Amino acid sequence: MLCFKSELHLNQDGIRTGDGKATLPVKDLFHQIIDEVQPSLVITTGTAGGVSAKHDLGDVVMTRGAKFRLASEFEKEDFNGKTFKSNWNVPAARLKDAVTLMKTFANKLEEHPVLPPTVNYAPLNLVHKPTRQNDPDIKQDGVDPTMVAFHPILTTDYFEFGTSKNKLDLEGGAVEMGDAVLGLAIDERSKDGRSTPNWLVIRNCSDPQINGDLYHQKGNTKQSLQIMYAVYYYKGYGYWTSVMSALATWGVIAGLP
Repeated sequence: MLCFKSELHLNQDGIRTGDGKATLPVKDLFHQIIDEVQPSLVITTGTAGGVSAKHDLGDVVMTRGAKFRLASEFEKEDFNGKTFKSNWNVPAARLKDAVTLMKTFANKLEEHPVLPPTVNYAPLNLVHKPTRQNDPDIKQDGVDPTMVAFHPILTTDYFEFGTSKNKLDLEGGAVEMGDAVLGLAIDERSKDGRSTPNWLVIRNCSDPQINGDLYHQKGNTKQSLQIMYAVYYYKGYGYWTSVMSALATWGVIAGLP
């Protein structure tokens, strides 16, 4: 087994080659790793933005699908909007064990009450709201009722997050910046006769779906409160939510025949 962290993201590593087009170094990296290591399975894992109100902070989205949702450096590339699938049956023998381990860290995912920005806000009983208890679980495509078969991860080239208004959950299971590139690389390899390993996306919800009503500004700043909360969750819970996807990844690998 090879564990590798690339530090590559679609919104920061490419060199522009034209309007809405850029180089894609992470795709070259995927090709190089597959050529040199010849793996039977490639898993991408790490943090992601939750898009469904039914997915808790720390839940793990596990899917064999990935879709490009690009609007910046790669907006005019031919692969924008394309969806890729890995026709592979995920071994389930150890996934329940993984969930059991995940739940032992549920106390690390407890959300404290959200207080009003000043004490002048009414009703002041807002300060007595109970803590939010999250129950980490695996949301597997084709298994969990919130994830139809191959419900894709959404890969963007800009900072995007799910809200109760933008309905990203209808389009995919979570949002991040790179997984669909693996699907693109595998698709290219299948067309030119190179080896094509199975692949899987395992992403933890490091920030939950954000309330779409959280803004009172006008114009381009209308999302400022939404962004503030998305960043707050990511910074405050990124570590422990990542533990969840690491355990889910273990569950898949441990269950391999």
